[in-house]
Amino acid sequence: MNEITLKMNADNLILQALREDISSEDVSTNAVMPEPKLGEVDLIVKQDGIIAGLEVFARVFELLDPNTKTEISVKDGDQVSKGQKIAVVRGDIRTLLSGERTALNYLQRMSGIATYTHQVASLLEGTKTRLLDTRKTTPNNRIFEKYAVKVGGGNNHRYNLSDGVLLKDNHIGAAGSVTNAVKMAKAYAPFVRKIEVEVETLAQVKEAVEAGADIIMLDNMDHETMREAMEIIAKKAEVEVSGNVTKENIARLTDLGVDFISSGALTHSSPILDLSLKNLHPIEEAEAREEEAEAQSGEEQVLAKSPAREAPVENALQTEELSESEASVSETPAPEDSEDEVSNPKPSENDASGESSEAEASPNNEESEDEDENTPENLFDAWGENRGTN
Repeated sequence: MNEITLKMNADNLILQALREDISSEDVSTNAVMPEPKLGEVDLIVKQDGIIAGLEVFARVFELLDPNTKTEISVKDGDQVSKGQKIAVVRGDIRTLLSGERTALNYLQRMSGIATYTHQVASLLEGTKTRLLDTRKTTPNNRIFEKYAVKVGGGNNHRYNLSDGVLLKDNHIGAAGSVTNAVKMAKAYAPFVRKIEVEVETLAQVKEAVEAGADIIMLDNMDHETMREAMEIIAKKAEVEVSGNVTKENIARLTDLGVDFISSGALTHSSPILDLSLKNLHPIEEAEAREEEAEAQSGEEQVLAKSPAREAPVENALQTEELSESEASVSETPAPEDSEDEVSNPKPSENDASGESSEAEASPNNEESEDEDENTPENLFDAWGENRGTN
């Protein structure tokens, strides 16, 4: 789930969940933590599974306080194990306490769906059949739950009613027949939309094929009836099987050779994955800054060793040497016995000839004098004189 998706579609839903949990104030937190204090807490896995929803988990705390930082050591789709520490959340302790339940609700729910989906999808390995979810999702949580299905290895059916044409039993009843429903859908829907029809009998299967349905869903049929339906369809349309499909019975459908199997259980019946925020403790801000500085220092050392970083430094040194060489050529030649002084001139305040040379070397005397006063050599001499008098 990328940053744009979070901002455009998820943030408002997360804020609604937070408002549901904090209608006016977090009384418990405000009682024990009346003032802001920096702290951190560990995210611990309490049972094996597939993790999903880490960005959403972190977002909960960020919406409460943008300064909250979440360090995550795994990614969505990874297998996690009981007892594993997979993240550390750092920020104002009040934020950690107030956002804890909402953040865990999302992460546990999404990880549970991903874990269950992974288990079901593994039963279809080696077949051409793709596992689909349905619209049987928790209100206001569809975006999170369908994302979790994809993380677990499943595929999304249509996202909502605007996403595709699926003529179910009541649509067929309203239209009068399968034939009428398909005809009306083709006349109304954009030509790029496929027409899927849900059928319950072999007679409806034949009617759907003759009407030109793109996808035929075999709903709640027994195994033998589905086999006969596949012979009638004879690859004239794609085939989806649906109806009380679960982890316990999906394997019996693999011999049919259907294109899709949809399961509402992926989202409405999957158990949560048990996760917990533990070991909350305050930390000193100085300690936090020191750790950040150490991390930054480590990054700078790595960058300093790269050839891409070394080349500009070498070029800069060559440029500086060239500039010094050009500057020495532009200056008035000195007698041979004063060669050292010419290559590194340090005129005193009373040296009239030195002032004259500097004036000749610069087209603008006043600007040149201002610049010379600020050279590292003059500043060093001035510092030396002041140091001697203090």
